[in-house]
Amino acid sequence: MRFTISAETNYRLSRITLCVDGISRTVDADEDEITVDGIDYKLQQSGSDIILYVDDVYAPVKVSAAASKLITYDHSVIIGKMQNCTVSASRTGVDNGGSVTYTVTPQDGYQLSMVTLRVGDRQATVSVDSKTIKVSHAMLSHPINHYPATV
Repeated sequence: MRFTISAETNYRLSRITLCVDGISRTVDADEDEITVDGIDYKLQQSGSDIILYVDDVYAPVKVSAAASKLITYDHSVIIGKMQNCTVSASRTGVDNGGSVTYTVTPQDGYQLSMVTLRVGDRQATVSVDSKTIKVSHAMLSHPINHYPATV
């Protein structure tokens, strides 16, 4: 028996569950097999679909899946390597005109002195006393430690 498992548009399969005769097992969608009650069943990627092969089964079989929504943005938010501080962002991407809040936390014994914003291949660095950073069409305004950026 062959099951083709598909996600709806703008979704990606994340988990696959196979239940055979009341015994179930769930695996990540990128696995190549699922084992239920000691028997291995093959999972095969086929584009964005997954094909599950269930052979020689003489009991009730149920297949289910979970999918996560694909989120696409005009620009990815990437935090580069930091020295003596940690930086986090409120989002993983931003659309044109959107905003992202950055939180910069110096390590113990350090104080934040400069902030750099890079948009594409352009960047600007200012002291933390500055009220804004301008890079091309992007501007960063901040109170210290919280940096919303508009791209």
